[in-house]
Amino acid sequence: MPPDFLRSYLTRHGCHSLSYSTLQPGLTHFVEEKLGYLAYRRIGRFSFVLADPVCADSDIPTLIDRFHEAFYRPAYVHVGRRTAEVLANRGYRCNRMGQESTVDLRRFRPTWRSHRSITESVRRFRRADLTVMESSLKEIGARGIGLDNIRSVSDLWLRRQGGRELRFLTRQMDLKGATEIRRFFMLRGDDLVGFTFFDPVYSNGQVVGYCPNIARFDDRSLPTGRSAYINLVAGRQFEREGIHRLYLGLLPLDGDLRADLPESRLLRLMFQTARRHSIGFNFEGLARHKAQYRGDVSDVYYASSRRGLDFLLELRSLAALLNLF
Repeated sequence: MPPDFLRSYLTRHGCHSLSYSTLQPGLTHFVEEKLGYLAYRRIGRFSFVLADPVCADSDIPTLIDRFHEAFYRPAYVHVGRRTAEVLANRGYRCNRMGQESTVDLRRFRPTWRSHRSITESVRRFRRADLTVMESSLKEIGARGIGLDNIRSVSDLWLRRQGGRELRFLTRQMDLKGATEIRRFFMLRGDDLVGFTFFDPVYSNGQVVGYCPNIARFDDRSLPTGRSAYINLVAGRQFEREGIHRLYLGLLPLDGDLRADLPESRLLRLMFQTARRHSIGFNFEGLARHKAQYRGDVSDVYYASSRRGLDFLLELRSLAALLNLF
C-alpha cells in the first residue's frame, strides 16, 4: 500500500490519465516535500519516469531540476506538453509517441450520424442476453463470481492477445479491493464474460474523471464493441454523479509524429515503422477504438537527453520495461 503522503499529493495534483498508475507496485518515488513526486523505474543504468510529475504545474521545473541532481539523464515516458516544454529547455529531445483522448461526458451524446460504430455496439448489446453492472469485488463475490473467475477471463483474454501484457504504461490488474477503483462487470446470466476497471483522476482533492485501465473480455462469446458499450454504461453512471470526464488514455503512435519540439529523427522513424507494421503491438486497432469517441486529443511525448549508442541502449531497455518483445 503506498504511503498516505503520496496519496495526498495524488489527490491534489493527479490530474493526468496515468497519475493513478504512478502508485503501481515496482515503481520508486522521488519526493520533494511541499511540491510532489516523480515515479520512476530503473533498468540497469537507465531510469525511466512514468508520466507527468505529480505536482502543481508551476512546480514542474523545480521538481525536475532536483530529480536531475540525483539521477543522470533520466528518460520520461508519456508526458504532456507542459512537461515536454520544460525538458526541451533542458536539452531533451521530445518525440511525440501518440495522443491522448478525453471525453466530456456532458457533451457525449452518440447518435447514428456522429458515432455510428458506438451506436451499433449499443444496439448489438441491448439485443444480447448481457448485463453490465458496477460492483465491488466483495459484492460480485456474493453473486458467486470469485477472484478465480475474474483471473480466468483475464488469462483467456491475454492468451488470445498473444500472451503478452503491456507493462509500466499499463498498471497491472488490482484484485486487492482498492475502493477508489470503479469496477464494471459484464454478465451473461450468472456467468462473467468481461469487465473494465476504471482508475480515478483527481484535482484539488476531488475525483474529476475516470480512465479505463484494465479491460478484459471473453471474445469467443461477445459481439464486437464490448469496450465501447461498457464504457458508455460506466460513463452514464459517472455523469449522474457529477463526474464529467472519461480519460481514454493513450492512442499509441497516433496522429502526426513529427514533433514541434526538438526531437530525435531516428526515434520518429522507428515509431513510424512500428505503427506501419504493428511491430510489438496492435497500435492501429487500439487507436481506432479510442478515436471513435471523437474526444479532445492532446499530444503525448517521450523525452530523452541521450545520444548515439547510449540512446539505442536506452530504447532497448525501454522495450524490455514495456514488455514489447
